[in-house]
Amino acid sequence: MKDLLNGIFYWILKYLIIITTTIILVLSGVLLFSISHVAVTGYKSYLIYSISTTSVISIMLLIASIIGMIILNLSNKLFKKNSINNEVNSVRQEHYLSDDDNKFLNYLIKADKSFNVFLKSKSLKIFYSIIIIFIIIYSYNDYYVVTEDKIIEKNLFSNKTYSYDEVEKIKTGITPGRDVNLYYELIMKDGTDLNLLSGVVDTKDSKYEDVIYNIDNKLINNGTEKEIDYTNVGEFKKQGYDGGYVDKVLRLLNLQ
Repeated sequence: MKDLLNGIFYWILKYLIIITTTIILVLSGVLLFSISHVAVTGYKSYLIYSISTTSVISIMLLIASIIGMIILNLSNKLFKKNSINNEVNSVRQEHYLSDDDNKFLNYLIKADKSFNVFLKSKSLKIFYSIIIIFIIIYSYNDYYVVTEDKIIEKNLFSNKTYSYDEVEKIKTGITPGRDVNLYYELIMKDGTDLNLLSGVVDTKDSKYEDVIYNIDNKLINNGTEKEIDYTNVGEFKKQGYDGGYVDKVLRLLNLQ
């Protein structure tokens, strides 16, 4: 029975290694993605460069799946001698097992084999290749860019460029839920809603809250309507953010 427990232990350890290593590498991959995104799109001068949340999540899932498959193949070779199948056969030769024990062991063997066969199937490789191509194209074509005189929305199906005069309304406040922080949306005259602080946000020289404040002043001076939601301000103050950051956000919400 000890051999069986060792086999199950190595099987669990294999997947723990896959999950832990994948998380670490995914976070590194997202950082590389955000850096390469600006280089690929070619924008050298901007106030805010915002990659959409959908793009970030898509690329995270893609990186996780690629890394997971690589690690899975490596771990299969590493733990080959300690496979559940080998250990189960050894236990069955040395010990009497009940029907329930046999059913459980057969289930583990079948699940492990089916999963590995699925990963090696040709249809999965073709489907996966298509998904990779689509996600890469989509993720590098879904972002917002704000410059000194333009607001650019780019996605896979459209490419719109607005002037500051085409902003109909500013909507800002504090997001509810787990991520209690500032949001800042621009409602354009054609109905388009641009959330400048979603996903990954990059600024050239200043912190994003300072850049947003300057953009806000420019829009207000142009006569743009500003709608502020104060609902979650109290909760925001309890989050333990740096005092300087809190003051700048409250200033943007006309509370300083």
